[in-house]
Amino acid sequence: KGGRDRFTINKQPLSRISDISKTIPVTVFAAQDIEVVRGAPFVRRDFLDQCVAMLFPRGSSTISSVEKVLRQRGMLLKQSGGQLSPDIASTLDVWDQQLGLYGSKLAELRRDLVALITPYVAQAYRRISGGRELITLNYNCSWEGDLYEELVKSRKDDLRRQINGTGPHRDELEIDLDGHPIRHNGSQGEQRTAAYALKIAFHSLYKDRESEDPILLLDDVFSELDAQRSGAILGSVSAGQTILTTTGNIPKIIEPTMEIHIKNGMLVDTLY
Repeated sequence: KGGRDRFTINKQPLSRISDISKTIPVTVFAAQDIEVVRGAPFVRRDFLDQCVAMLFPRGSSTISSVEKVLRQRGMLLKQSGGQLSPDIASTLDVWDQQLGLYGSKLAELRRDLVALITPYVAQAYRRISGGRELITLNYNCSWEGDLYEELVKSRKDDLRRQINGTGPHRDELEIDLDGHPIRHNGSQGEQRTAAYALKIAFHSLYKDRESEDPILLLDDVFSELDAQRSGAILGSVSAGQTILTTTGNIPKIIEPTMEIHIKNGMLVDTLY
């Protein structure tokens, strides 16, 4: 009451909210997933970081460290008024060293993830589309060489603009279909197929590495898909516990073990 939100599992507190994703792994499919493909670069970075946090032991802590450094460095740049005083220079060097360390590590984890997940994405895309298109992923780092050295080089420009101009928060995940950027050249159907292929790919990758099926949450996605694509998605991730929400009829390809009907926010029926 009146304080911070606290999360516990079996009465044991979690040190980070992000730990929930490791304790209760969930794969969520939603209509807005298409934004991972056609949206701004930060949406794709967020997708990568969610996967990194679940897949790699130090993923969550690395992401948290990068976010903290970027926040502190950004505040310092604004406080500087664009002037590099001795105190500002000394403090900025500390944050640059930290960002160089953790930012490089995060970029490395993201690249490792992209290398692992790309073949899964290609397989999932072909299965959903029923075609022979080739989808490829490429992690485009926003700097070359040593990140700390790049931060030192860009320090004057960062002070002038009072923003963090270099680092993993500027990187991009490029998604190409048959060699062309799907974000700009793909149809809405191709973009949606690619978005779901990314989700299926990580679901399968996590299962293979952790020997555990994440809970599957399908949030009103079938209204946007034809029967062939709907069946392909379910066929790819059907094992394990699945929760489906829909505003229409349940697709015929699904045989639910329990149905819960809600109207105007009230539970009206439960069928087993």
